[in-house]
Amino acid sequence: MMQRVMKFLAAACLAMAAMSSFAADKPLEPGVDYVDMAKGKPWQPLAGKIEVVEVFSYSCPHCAHFQPAFAAWKAKVPKNVRVTYLPAAFDLDDPNGLAYFAGLRKGIIARAHDGLFKSIHEKGDFPINASVDEYAAYLEAFGAKRDELAALMRSKEVRADMQRARAFEIAADVGGTPTLVVNGRYRVLGQSVDDQFRIVNQLIQKLSATTPR
Repeated sequence: MMQRVMKFLAAACLAMAAMSSFAADKPLEPGVDYVDMAKGKPWQPLAGKIEVVEVFSYSCPHCAHFQPAFAAWKAKVPKNVRVTYLPAAFDLDDPNGLAYFAGLRKGIIARAHDGLFKSIHEKGDFPINASVDEYAAYLEAFGAKRDELAALMRSKEVRADMQRARAFEIAADVGGTPTLVVNGRYRVLGQSVDDQFRIVNQLIQKLSATTPR
């Protein structure tokens, strides 16, 4: 119990530090802090928003470590920022991505997201290499029928979601997880988790000055 409390406090402190005053941050340096992909397109139409996409995988231990701090940061972003999770689609048959998109279509994945990381990487009560059927059984507890989830994970609709995610990730030159991409144009680099938050915060500030609200 104490370990969980300490993890939560550490994540909260990290997120608060990441959202600190921009004035104290060093200027961004292209090629060091981020990669500028001038022809990059956002995952979803911007509609006056600044988009921050996290490319992740449930099987990725680094993503599991990143998630608490990212969730705390996400809860504090300005109203003109839209944060989106996007599963890695390097393999179009990856159950991690299929499960995310099926759960998204069923409207249940937001409730299951954090718990999946904990079940795989902390509790160890869900396999790291889970199958489609194992994911369907897990997600059933969040309000969708197991058979429907399994069928949806194997459907052409979810396959199309994976193909679109793969195209976005190739265009952004995503080579691993977790990776942050802003407006489809800026792929965040950084030397550490808090450095990534510094960079994405400054990119948000930069884009807020030019994005109509």
